[in-house]
Amino acid sequence: MENIKLESLIKINKIIERDSLSSSYKLVLLKGTILTVNKFEHLIEKDVEKAKIPFYFVIEQWFFDYLPFIIDNIKQQTNQNKSQILNKEVENLYMQLLETFEYENFNWKSIYSLIYSKYYNHKLTDKQKTVIVKLFKAIRKTIFVNPMKYIGENHYEIFKNVEIPKVNDLSYKEFGYFYIDRDIYNVFKYLGYNILGLNTIYKRWMDFTLKVNPHLKRNEVYNYITFDIQNVLRNTSEIRNILQNEEVFCVWSGKKINDFDVDHVIPFSIYFNNDLWNLMPSNKKINNKKRDKIPTPNLIETRKDLIINYWKLYKEKFDYFTKQREISLGEFTNEEDYIKSLKQKCDFLINKLGFDYFE
Repeated sequence: MENIKLESLIKINKIIERDSLSSSYKLVLLKGTILTVNKFEHLIEKDVEKAKIPFYFVIEQWFFDYLPFIIDNIKQQTNQNKSQILNKEVENLYMQLLETFEYENFNWKSIYSLIYSKYYNHKLTDKQKTVIVKLFKAIRKTIFVNPMKYIGENHYEIFKNVEIPKVNDLSYKEFGYFYIDRDIYNVFKYLGYNILGLNTIYKRWMDFTLKVNPHLKRNEVYNYITFDIQNVLRNTSEIRNILQNEEVFCVWSGKKINDFDVDHVIPFSIYFNNDLWNLMPSNKKINNKKRDKIPTPNLIETRKDLIINYWKLYKEKFDYFTKQREISLGEFTNEEDYIKSLKQKCDFLINKLGFDYFE
């Protein structure tokens, strides 16, 4: 395990606990950075001094984090002269996007789930893609101008040397990169889920939202803030539909099964990923034993032929499978390298972050 410098840990903890807040921007940026560092480590370039992080995934996280507040018009700033939620440009683009979706009498959770499903399953219309590109560009500008600059005691103390190229497409490669010190990166990578704790960020975000929206109840705010993690659409019906006319084998035992669960290889509660590559049929009893445990690299190696067979089937049936897998596991030319990437992720979660293993 890489060295964690105490001064870097203290710096980040001080920011989370004590930085002044006129909006929730800082908290949402830190949350998005922690999740990006932990989910997309294979896309982050690192040397001894710094880490180069794709901007896109932080923007994407920001987009979904604020979506419930936009839908229900929940204030996220203290300054009465500014937009109640976010800045006006971003807010207007959110509204333009919402107008492109057809829904009637839906509550905010239903609208969120609809947009989430269309976005992650690559089923957006051309008009929706165009608006989202504009919205993501506006979010990028907002993040760079405000929270990135003002997090910490000195300007651009944590987030540095931002690259902001022109954008033509909704792709992580289009939106540029930002840099953080390698010591800060190590804190986010190894302690982001635990000692720093997203719970700390959540608490401050809840407290701030209740302060500027005193009419809300605490449990209501909690639902807004944690919806993308706890209640996000985890629909596995597409996998069930394509397997109903196939011989199905439990991914973990290799035995033929008629009635099965759709298991998240890396548990959703840990990785928050509902992509096709992460969904495998499993014997119900075995899946109940596995639950939120991480399959060992040895188990994945043992079952790799079955995993690869399912991946090939998914690739035939879903045109967005390849893009999902490349973003989450990397861009490779053969299936063995994807298995290797999956094993590396599981090994890190078990041996570096201490999650329970399944074998």
